[in-house]
Amino acid sequence: MALIRYINLLVFCTLGFHACVVPDENPMGDYEEGVFIVNEGIYGQTSGSITFYNRDNNFSEPKIFRKVNNRDLGDVVQSMYFHNDLAYIIVNNSNKIEVADATTFEEKAQITGLKLPRYFMPVSDSKAYVSEWGSDGLSGQLTVLDLNTNTITKTISVSVGPEQLYLKNGKLYITHIGGYSTNNLITIINTTTDQIEKTVQVQDRPGAIVEDMDGNLWVACAGNIVYTNYPAIDSANSTESTLIKISTNNNNIVFSKSFGKGNPIGNLIINTLGSELYYTKAGQVWKHDIGSGMENVLFHGNFYGLGYDSVTDYIYAATSSGIDAAYAKRYMKNGTLVDSFQLGVFANSFLFN
Repeated sequence: MALIRYINLLVFCTLGFHACVVPDENPMGDYEEGVFIVNEGIYGQTSGSITFYNRDNNFSEPKIFRKVNNRDLGDVVQSMYFHNDLAYIIVNNSNKIEVADATTFEEKAQITGLKLPRYFMPVSDSKAYVSEWGSDGLSGQLTVLDLNTNTITKTISVSVGPEQLYLKNGKLYITHIGGYSTNNLITIINTTTDQIEKTVQVQDRPGAIVEDMDGNLWVACAGNIVYTNYPAIDSANSTESTLIKISTNNNNIVFSKSFGKGNPIGNLIINTLGSELYYTKAGQVWKHDIGSGMENVLFHGNFYGLGYDSVTDYIYAATSSGIDAAYAKRYMKNGTLVDSFQLGVFANSFLFN
């Protein structure tokens, strides 16, 4: 059986354009160093999963939580966050967070009672926040968690559709994509008092948020697209896609770059030095040099998720493949394709250890 498995694997590696080498007979083990990919799965099913990619042997391992715990994660795996040797896996449509050991992925706890949770952000060893769309997808709340007991301690009412979270100088920045509707706000929470300090109006559907080398925050606002008869755009009712820079000294917008209507920016990430932004737009991946303000195309393709690996300085891009399995393509910073490997369905993000 071992010989047959070995031969089949060699045939697969030869025929496919994937990063693939023959792994050890027992590839399982600790997931201490490598790349983790969040696969949403198909809505209404329990096909959401986490894929692990080992940089040392170029071997990708699907559904690692299922392999260790003998069950699926749940319905729509939205995001994951590593904190204190634990992995917090947010399962959106199952309304829960799975807590697992970060190196073995053995289940440690479940946090339940959530309402369409999206993203997780710890602020201490014992406290974290979760953004939630609410049971109707048209509400908005920020939930406070006790990480010692893995329970909800309070909820904070915020504007519709809170999305990504960013912690800076004791302040929590929340982008509001709008849930099943549309929103154009960033909420700033004082993490000591749990009170809203300020809301900043930006362009429609702000999502990803990153910090540059000078401590400024950049936000990708996709804009709202309304169609008269798809793909014809209703220009009067659609709004522009915009890249925005916010100074954390006063939380004011200090830079804005519009990409027009019907041309959404997405998947905003930043390099290790905090000097270059990368994002998807118009079926291409673009680089924005923060110092010069210059923008140029790196490579072409429709991608559902991006990631930047500081270990290799490679850009990871997850193909947009509908309900079929996606692929991760690895690129050098200059846009040269290195290799690719298979993922799960609707792969939306990458985490690097």
